[in-house]
Amino acid sequence: MPQPGQASQANNQQLQAMLELERRNELPDDLRPQLQAFRAQGLAPAAPTAIQDQNLEKAANIYGTADKASKLVGFGTTGMSGSVMSHVPGSDAKGLRGYIDTLKANLAFDELAKMRAQSPTGARSAALPKARRSCFPARLPRSIPVFPTIN
Repeated sequence: MPQPGQASQANNQQLQAMLELERRNELPDDLRPQLQAFRAQGLAPAAPTAIQDQNLEKAANIYGTADKASKLVGFGTTGMSGSVMSHVPGSDAKGLRGYIDTLKANLAFDELAKMRAQSPTGARSAALPKARRSCFPARLPRSIPVFPTIN
């Protein structure tokens, strides 16, 4: 006999299957009440919120950008040669610079969101220190390819 807060092995397998279907947005409507009952008994985690989904998606995008940037690090993309080549459109060094600027911008937006949340009036971009505003990359002409193709 399972203890309160514990599911039998069959119920646990059914619960895991329902959670996976819910994660993929494929849970049939007739199973939703049963999943809610599992949640009410404390046997299943709470349903993910839209904010949690956005945070996971953002984290995956940042991780992907960092992964692409790390694949470009090398002799021709860093140091003095990388500094020079970062101004050549289509070069790996230019792509690495673009990925790093993207990561910096993500950090700057997170910092701005924290400042707005902590400010009673809401922080304005004009109130940002010049050093932080420099984290936002300048707009590039659309004709210049920034990111190289990575296999």
